[in-house]
Amino acid sequence: MTELIDGIPHIFKEELREILQGNDASLEVVDVREADEYAEAHIPGVKHVPMSEISDRFAEFDPGKKYVFVCRSGRRSLHVAKVFQENGFDVLNFKGGMLEWDGETVSGM
Repeated sequence: MTELIDGIPHIFKEELREILQGNDASLEVVDVREADEYAEAHIPGVKHVPMSEISDRFAEFDPGKKYVFVCRSGRRSLHVAKVFQENGFDVLNFKGGMLEWDGETVSGM
């Protein structure tokens, strides 16, 4: 069940779990927290591109894919999702971010 906030579809932890368990190559989850936050605890297998580096690494993203953005609380990832949506990308934001996540996490880079 998605919720639209500021024009961006938001998903809840149940939907994120389903995405992570699926094998949809056209959908990618990206953690936009800074390196120290990511190293402390992150969802296994999730790509890390800090928000501070997004503009420099924009070319790494495939406009044919859908992206789910994750941060600590959902605010930074919402900002990133808006930028991507404005540039023609199909996006989702994880509502509540890592504060809501109760699934598996790992530490380190």
